[in-house]
Amino acid sequence: MTWIRIDDTLPSNLKIGALPDRPFRLHIYALCWCGNQLTDGSIPTHMVTKLGVNGAKKHAQVLVDLGLWIKTSDGYQIHDYLKHQTSKKHAEQEKETNRVRAQKARERKMLAISNAVTNAERSGGVTLAHTHTPTHTPTHKHKNSLVQHSVGQEILDLCNLLADSVEANLKSKSKNPEKVTRPEISKAWVTQMDLLIRKDGHEVDEVREIIEWTQVDEFWSSNIMSPAKLRAQFDQLILKKPQGPVKPKALPHIRIEDQNSST
Repeated sequence: MTWIRIDDTLPSNLKIGALPDRPFRLHIYALCWCGNQLTDGSIPTHMVTKLGVNGAKKHAQVLVDLGLWIKTSDGYQIHDYLKHQTSKKHAEQEKETNRVRAQKARERKMLAISNAVTNAERSGGVTLAHTHTPTHTPTHKHKNSLVQHSVGQEILDLCNLLADSVEANLKSKSKNPEKVTRPEISKAWVTQMDLLIRKDGHEVDEVREIIEWTQVDEFWSSNIMSPAKLRAQFDQLILKKPQGPVKPKALPHIRIEDQNSST
């Protein structure tokens, strides 16, 4: 999201003060649209009538006559737009800076969680504020003791697998995939995933298979979006999951070539 700047002396501006209501509204709407689309003040002809102001072409001519807009070969250019508003280049640089900053913050948080899990393992297991009585009776035992069975990184890997899958599913179903954010791997995520392994007695590979299956299943992909939901439904998921390997989602835009076939 970007912002447009409006001078606080706008009401006393001679050009703006001469504007009737609808041309004024068209001008403000156009500023917002250019800021949102990062066009550096350029407005295609076909967009003028889509800005929500009746009689837009007539009002656009008023703006041209007053020098607020400049007529171009394919539309209009808002006069001195870049003198007051953010350019596309600057907005993209700022977006990249924020992305890098957020990525570093996410990495620091993941490192802190990883260190916390590792330290808890060394002291004899993860200490949890809340306990949960498992509904599933383990049908197998860990090969090693709780202290020896180091699954810290594997727990984080499972959390990342679920977060990546949920993000991909949301983007595939969203009308605005660029606005979809990846689920945050919080302490609660790590805690629930750790309980699923350590307390409920499930193997890491078993949990990984269930995650992979639920995220390609039309029904379960919209219901299993966190380790807490995964853990609550795990017994039912074991019963529902088809036997055999998980089939990936069909990707009609990708064609797999047989490298052994003749060309």
